[in-house]
Amino acid sequence: MRIMKTIRTHPRLTVAFVLIGLLTIAYLLVPKFVIGSGSMEPTLPVGTIVVVQPTEDLKPTDIITFQQEGDSRPTTHTFIGYAEDGSLMTKGDANPTPDVHSTPLTMENVKGKVVFAIFIPRLIAFVLLVAAGIMLFPGRRKMQEGDADEAQSPTDTSNRVSIPA
Repeated sequence: MRIMKTIRTHPRLTVAFVLIGLLTIAYLLVPKFVIGSGSMEPTLPVGTIVVVQPTEDLKPTDIITFQQEGDSRPTTHTFIGYAEDGSLMTKGDANPTPDVHSTPLTMENVKGKVVFAIFIPRLIAFVLLVAAGIMLFPGRRKMQEGDADEAQSPTDTSNRVSIPA
């Protein structure tokens, strides 16, 4: 009962909590990786969270995340084409030359194609702006029963302050 009253009296806060909940669920369920080096700058700065979608179809310029056997962390680079032996060729946007892989890179190494990326400082700024908007512009509060007795009439001057000229 109390929750329903809160939902009715604070709709913006309710929407904010629902959005935060949905984003948390999405964050936990969706495959994501964090960019840990500057090899993809300026496209993907260090600290960017990338969400990948498994794929079998790659075209040059697709940004992919892959992990070769023996690598401790996955790598996110741009797919630039196929080598003569059919292996995948990649390159970090900030790197002057294509990647040299210790073993041929195949589709089995690919975690997926990047479908969404957000730079963490931008995400933090967005969350702070939304929170500030909710706090600064809470909306009009509906008068509850009993509040009408306490509301000041426009003709009631008992609480008004006059400022001398």
